[in-house]
Amino acid sequence: MLGEPLRKLTSEVRIMRPLTCLQIFAEVGFETYTSTPISQLLAVPAVGGGFKFMFDEAATAVVHMPQFLTQTGFKNPEGPMGCFQSAFKTELQLFPWLMRHPEQMSNFNDLMAGQRLSRIEWFDVAPAESILLNSELEKGSALLVDIGGNRGNDLEALKKRYPKLTGQLVLQDLPPVLGDIKELDTEIVRVPHDFFTPQPVIGKFPTNSCGARGD
Repeated sequence: MLGEPLRKLTSEVRIMRPLTCLQIFAEVGFETYTSTPISQLLAVPAVGGGFKFMFDEAATAVVHMPQFLTQTGFKNPEGPMGCFQSAFKTELQLFPWLMRHPEQMSNFNDLMAGQRLSRIEWFDVAPAESILLNSELEKGSALLVDIGGNRGNDLEALKKRYPKLTGQLVLQDLPPVLGDIKELDTEIVRVPHDFFTPQPVIGKFPTNSCGARGD
């Protein structure tokens, strides 16, 4: 400002000034800041981790797309080598790549968990009570298998809603995903499984694989 003596700004102030303009933080005094609902939401792991994945991996691949299309003559990719592989200089598909990068895998799992924050529970839409509570199962049999169930959030929500369910609730996902679980009801059975391989749990039971798509 005119007449303001020159002084050295700290890196923290330089960072916070544009963030306050975006209302991510608020300046409550001279170079004194506090959080806002936006930054408080970003502090939730399921949200913050999801944003990290979308910025570091998803956005990187999208920004690289013009270069990738130019290099390939704007041809439709025919095979596993696409924009993601070109951007990250890898021959691996996304999930094998994530399995080799635990931090990025954890951020992806946060993204999957964050999608549930404003979502209607599936058992509030489907007639889960009439199907599951009336099931006649042998002792130790599976009641519900969540294939590609990430950290087990759906199964845990179901168990909290219907604590008297009989039969096992089985969570299936890749070993690094199950290994990333920090907290889960101990009665939910964790089974490492790649859904491109034969299903290890055999029997007549409902399955949930709606969220486990390859896209």
